[in-house]
Amino acid sequence: MEDYLQKREELEIEITKTKYDGISFTPIEEQANKIYRQALINERATKDDSFYKGYTLRHRDQFEKESFIFKAIQKLPKGAVQHIHIECCMDIDWFMEELAYHENTYFNQETSTFMYFQSTEKAQIGFKNLGQEREKTINKVQFDEEIRKCLFIQEYERMDSKQIIWSFFEKKITSVSGITYFKGHYPRFLKRCLENFIKDGVIHIEARADLGLIFKEDGTYLSINEEMEIIQKVLKEVQADYPYFTLQLIIQGLKMWDLSQIEQYMRNALTAKKNYPELICGFDMVQEEDSFKTMLEIAPALIKMKEMQDEFGVELPFVFHGGESLDTLTNINLLDILILGSKRIGHGINLAQHSYLLEKIKKDQVCLEICPVSNQMLKYIDDIRLHPIKTLLNYGVKVSINSDDPGLFGYNGVSMDYFFVSIGTQLDYKDLKLCVYNSIQYSFLSVEQKKAAWQELEKRFQIWCKWFIESCPCS
Repeated sequence: MEDYLQKREELEIEITKTKYDGISFTPIEEQANKIYRQALINERATKDDSFYKGYTLRHRDQFEKESFIFKAIQKLPKGAVQHIHIECCMDIDWFMEELAYHENTYFNQETSTFMYFQSTEKAQIGFKNLGQEREKTINKVQFDEEIRKCLFIQEYERMDSKQIIWSFFEKKITSVSGITYFKGHYPRFLKRCLENFIKDGVIHIEARADLGLIFKEDGTYLSINEEMEIIQKVLKEVQADYPYFTLQLIIQGLKMWDLSQIEQYMRNALTAKKNYPELICGFDMVQEEDSFKTMLEIAPALIKMKEMQDEFGVELPFVFHGGESLDTLTNINLLDILILGSKRIGHGINLAQHSYLLEKIKKDQVCLEICPVSNQMLKYIDDIRLHPIKTLLNYGVKVSINSDDPGLFGYNGVSMDYFFVSIGTQLDYKDLKLCVYNSIQYSFLSVEQKKAAWQELEKRFQIWCKWFIESCPCS
C-alpha cells in the first residue's frame, strides 16, 4: 500500500505541475483555496438543477444578495479581459440616466431601435423623440421598464430556439449603435465601459472594435484617425485615475463581406496599426459561425495579410472567433483558424470534441478566450455545469475568462462569468488564478508590461486571500 500511495502522490504532483505551469501558490493561498473549495461545496448544496439550466441569470437577484462566493469573486483580481465587443458593453443604468431621454434620442417602437437625430424634422419615419413620449405617459416607471427591456436579452427571448435567439441578439447589438456611436456620446459611453471593468478588478482590456462607425451630427462618419484620437483621449482620461490600466483594440470585420471588402478592411486595419501601434493589437472576423461564410471561404483574402503586413511594415496578428457552433458535423473552422495562425481563439468550446486539435493548441500555446455567460445565453451550452472549461484546464490548455457582450446580457464587467464557471464547473481559487495568469501571459502586452502586471496582481491576490480567510463563513 505504501508503494501505491507513493505512485498516487507522484501522479498528483505531475498533474498539478502540468496544469499550473508558470504560477505558484503561497501558504496563505493554499489555505484560502481549501476554504474556497469548502465554501463552493456548501453553496452548491443549496442549488437544485434548475439553477444551472437555461437561464441562470434568472437567479441573479438572489445570488448577488446571498452568495458569499459571488461577493468574493467580485473582489477577486481579474487581470486582463481578452474578449469583449465594445459595442456590446452598454451599462444599462447609465444609458437610462444619460442617453435614453437625451433631447436628440429618438425611438422606433416597432423595431425597438434608438437613433440620434438633430431634430424631429430630420428624424426618419417611425422615430419619435423618446423624452417627449415619456412625458406623455401617466406611468413613467412602467415606461422606463419597457425601454430597459429593449436593451438586453430577456429570459423569454433566450428560451426560444437557437436561430431565434441570434436574431434577438443581433437586433439588440444594432438597436443602440445609432445613439452610442454619435461622436458627442461615444467618449462618455467608452469611458463608462472601461471604468466598469476596472472597478471589477480588470487591469488590461483587449477589446474587439469596428472601424468607421462614429458619426457626426449630420450623419457623416469620422475618419479612422479621428476615431483613434477619440479612443486615445478617453484612455488618457481613464489612466489619469487608474495609471496601471491599459487598453488595446482587436479590429473586427464581418464574415458576410465579400473577399474584396475583407481585403480593403484589412488595409484599413493595418493603416490604423501603423498610425497607432500601441493601441491596435489584432484582427478578427466575427458573426454567427453557423450562419455566415466559413473561414475556408474567406481564407483567400486572409492569407494576403502577411503580404500586406510586409507592405505596411507592421504586424497585425489574427485572433479569430471559432469553435462556437452546434453544427459540429459540418463546421471545421477550427482547422482553418489554426492553419491561419491565430494567436488566440475566441470561444473555442468545441475543441473539447477534437482531441488532436487540443494537443496542437496545447503544444502551440494558443489560448482560448472562454465566455461562459455568452455560451449559455446563446444556447451553445444549456447547463452551465457541462461547460468544458474545466476539462480544457485539466488537460493543460490555456484558458482565460471573459464576458463577450455583458451589456446585452444585462450586467457589467466580468465577475458574472467567473461566478458562473466557478459555481457551475467547480473551479476553485487556484483554477481562477490560473485563468487570470493566462489572461496576462497570452495578451499582447510587452514582456515588460506582462511582468509588471503580474507583480501587481500577485500583491492583489495575497490581499484577497487574507480578506477571504478572515471573512468566509467556512473559516
